[in-house]
Amino acid sequence: MTEPADPWGSLKPPTTVETLAAKRVGEELRWPLFWAVDAAGQLLLMLQYDPGIEMRGPLPRFRGLVAERRTPAGEPALLTLRLIRPEFRDVFRQFCTDTVRVTVEAQTEREAVSRFITRAWLWQRFLAGGRDGRLSDEEQKGLLGELTVLCDIVAPALGMVAAVASWTGPLGAPKDFEIGRNCVESKAFSGGTAASVRIASEHQLCTTALDELFLVVSEVAPSVADAAVNLAEYVASVRSVVDSRAPEAREAFESRLTAAGFDSADDYSDSRWQIGAKRCFRVGDDFPRITPDLFPSGVHRVRYRIALAECEPFRVSERALVTAIGGGHADQS
Repeated sequence: MTEPADPWGSLKPPTTVETLAAKRVGEELRWPLFWAVDAAGQLLLMLQYDPGIEMRGPLPRFRGLVAERRTPAGEPALLTLRLIRPEFRDVFRQFCTDTVRVTVEAQTEREAVSRFITRAWLWQRFLAGGRDGRLSDEEQKGLLGELTVLCDIVAPALGMVAAVASWTGPLGAPKDFEIGRNCVESKAFSGGTAASVRIASEHQLCTTALDELFLVVSEVAPSVADAAVNLAEYVASVRSVVDSRAPEAREAFESRLTAAGFDSADDYSDSRWQIGAKRCFRVGDDFPRITPDLFPSGVHRVRYRIALAECEPFRVSERALVTAIGGGHADQS
């Protein structure tokens, strides 16, 4: 695939704000990417995809350009990169060309969307010089919880390579870990007798089209104890495990860390955490949750909390969960 030095050069801004002037990036390419220009002359790169591919999580924020996700009713969904400040045109072209190069190598449409998003995060960190600001305390807790699930549950069930590949939450997938028709959602909480966890949407605990869905809640509490760790230390320990067990999974692991907003250059030394026990639950028909089928059409983006005490009837052992997602056996390597 060879693109001209300026892929937008032949496009003229449309005369109405409702339309775009666009051309496909390489007619022979499998995934529908487009160079586009809007009525204001702003440059765009767009990826068109099936709206049935649910993606969640924030997109990166930039100075001078915007990453957007749109799902027009009855039309394909769009991921777009839009240049706001024209003086950054040359850098934006390099950013977009690199994103295209990585995206077109995807083997599935979902992977193409994930690659597009991941590359945008990588460029965001690069353009910000790695100093965009560290993750908030809640984001640190969430990432620590996902990493403990990766190492303690999913990797023993699948092996490290498949475990890292199944960690799709940072890439915008609706569930944190997707293992065929089985999924695992990770949450972290700080402990206490009235413990509860926040559910981000009505889709997060939806089991439609799934064989099994499990909720794993990890205790991650602020601590000054000697055994407490900061996020960078814990990431380093997991990275060491990945390197020793499956070095071929390192690139995928790093891409997910980046998509989650983690940068090793950020200083996390003043936030230390004690990682405690995990509670595992099988999400079934009577599990306390809100799902899309409970609402009339048009109600969406519902956020709510679940009291963990009400989930106890659905609790399963960690070993049972490892066996369930591992297809009846556990990989001890």
